[in-house]
Amino acid sequence: FLRPNKSYRVTLLVDGCDVALASKDVSTPGVGQGLPPQMARVIPEAMWRLYVGPEHELGEWLAQAHEDLVWTFKPAFSLLRELWLNACFTLPSPGSPICQCPNPSSRYCLDLTKSGRWLHGKKVKRHKSDFVLTVNKDYIGSFTACGDLHRSRGEGTWITKELVEALDRCRQAGGELKVYSIELWEKSSGRLAAVIMSLSVGDIFHDYTTATLIRDSRSPGAVLAKVLGHLLVDCGYTLWYWGFKNPYMAEYDSNYGGVSMDNRTEFWPRWKAAKARQGGGCDLAARVPPGTALDLATL
Repeated sequence: FLRPNKSYRVTLLVDGCDVALASKDVSTPGVGQGLPPQMARVIPEAMWRLYVGPEHELGEWLAQAHEDLVWTFKPAFSLLRELWLNACFTLPSPGSPICQCPNPSSRYCLDLTKSGRWLHGKKVKRHKSDFVLTVNKDYIGSFTACGDLHRSRGEGTWITKELVEALDRCRQAGGELKVYSIELWEKSSGRLAAVIMSLSVGDIFHDYTTATLIRDSRSPGAVLAKVLGHLLVDCGYTLWYWGFKNPYMAEYDSNYGGVSMDNRTEFWPRWKAAKARQGGGCDLAARVPPGTALDLATL
């Protein structure tokens, strides 16, 4: 993360030796393809160190960022897809050309190889027979419902029409980046009770937003999370990435393999290996194919 339009001297040293083996003067090129010149001129110099654009070849170097967010400018679909493939989700801001991309130095994950009691919770055992689960029954409708819920609470939302359409385009294309909406439906009413929006690369699963639309003592959102964990293990996923750790996640530490992973030394090596997996990686849609519904009473 060197600054653009700067000159640097790069020196090669051996540990324990003060004599340089080699030294070279280099200059970094300018960045900011597509930014209007008048806008580029007013962006603080330090902010450029966190810029990601179409001129970059994304990869493991993103883990070296010195802050938890990088940013881009009006990203095209190709750049959005590359960001998602490289563990940087995108949070557009309606009305702003700047798009923030979470890149946490500490990433909260569930190690799916260390948790096996997903269906043993009281809420799951008591209420699972009230629901059925689908995968990608209505991706756009489910994602839109998440944004509507944000707005109904007086909160802003990063769920824009353009983002929904871009992720749905990835979902339809398939390939190494798989995109899902996992929907929980109440049997008695046919209503959408809860939803988890997510993507996966190799054997790593990443949810980027959730919504509980029926709020009652059954806790449909918690039921969906636990059932999904069970299904992910069935499908061979080994890691479930949740993003920044929030206080409510502490309950998952002891019983469900919750762990905070250093982005550079722990998370990215796992993500890199997941990207390199042959055969297309794990696929939740193979467990619950589109057009079918899983009756949770059968689990």
